[in-house]
Amino acid sequence: MNQATLTVAQSNEKDRRRWLALVVLALSLLLVIMDGTIVNVAIPSIQRDLHASLVDVEWVNSIYSLIFAMTLILWGKLGDMYGRRRLFVAGLLVFGAGSMLSGAAASIQWLIGMRVLQAIGAAMLFPTALAIVNSTFVGKERGIAFGIWGMTAGVAAALGPLLGGWVVTNASWRWGFYVNIPVILVAIVGALLVVAESRSEDAAGRLDIPGALLGGLGLGGIIFGLIDGQSLGWWQPKGNFSLFGWTWPFTNFSSIPFSLIGGAILLFMFVWYERCLEQQGRAPLFEFSLFQYRSYRFGLVTLGIITLGEFSLIFALSLFLQSIQELSAWQTGLAILPLALGAFFMAPIGGRLVNYVGAKPIVLSGMIVETTALYWLSSTITVDLTAAGLRLPLLLYGVGIGLATS
Repeated sequence: MNQATLTVAQSNEKDRRRWLALVVLALSLLLVIMDGTIVNVAIPSIQRDLHASLVDVEWVNSIYSLIFAMTLILWGKLGDMYGRRRLFVAGLLVFGAGSMLSGAAASIQWLIGMRVLQAIGAAMLFPTALAIVNSTFVGKERGIAFGIWGMTAGVAAALGPLLGGWVVTNASWRWGFYVNIPVILVAIVGALLVVAESRSEDAAGRLDIPGALLGGLGLGGIIFGLIDGQSLGWWQPKGNFSLFGWTWPFTNFSSIPFSLIGGAILLFMFVWYERCLEQQGRAPLFEFSLFQYRSYRFGLVTLGIITLGEFSLIFALSLFLQSIQELSAWQTGLAILPLALGAFFMAPIGGRLVNYVGAKPIVLSGMIVETTALYWLSSTITVDLTAAGLRLPLLLYGVGIGLATS
């Protein structure tokens, strides 16, 4: 074999490993997103099986969202400093342990505690996987890779209720957690074989512990307030807030204003502290100077709108179809399936279109399509609307997601 042939073979092998690495990283995204939607469907079964109160069972999902948001930036920074693949594999192990122990939970308190472990694993996986995709692909291939990434996110969110409904109907809610284990094992082996280690040279230095505490607690306070404001009361208490046996001691006012105001103050302090570190030439946990770039601001706002809209729609439709239309969990998942199909087929196409016309026109087009689909749904949905009547608007919404996440 001459040198030219050897070089071509090595290049082909490198290309193959990069795309296999994307498959492994997409599996982790599938786990993080799908797990939350599966658990949503399983909540009634969990409450019955563990004899839990409504307040406690709500924390099965709330604690996951809180811990995930509170630690996300911290784990992303640690991955940049000490190795993204290393933290990615560690996140898979932590998420797997949390899944196994959640499935074996003998009490609601045990389950809530193990959901904390799952959330930590998910927060380790998400930013490191995204950073690895960004560092592995360049140019036109990066657009295709992020198109596949967006496709995976949309499909996972829509297929979660389908898989969750099937598992709850045919097995047990515990298998909603156990089903993660084989996927995690495959992802760990794949990560060790095909994912290259990477770090950020700009992330060297000491870890910003004060920033991690201020940002994590601030986000936690805000998100807790938004999640539980309706159930606990925005000002006057509607119900008792309790966790692990501790109950909010005041009966004249809710815990929500304290959570929101305290979270906002801590986030303000976080921004101020991080800007001070940047001005001193020290490594902050989060570089707020990035907001001076228009593309970064546009991307961040767009991602927030898309994510909030998709998960809110799936949650509301799940309640509507099961409570009003009296469909089973499995039938509900089937009704939402067109959304997944639209995202699945359009995201790779959107990724390719980005290479020709740029990201902004494609993302804006996707958001316009999503808005059109939402208007279609809101103007036609009634108590008499059948699952068949949802197919076209949900398919259109999925197409919008596929474009907008490209």
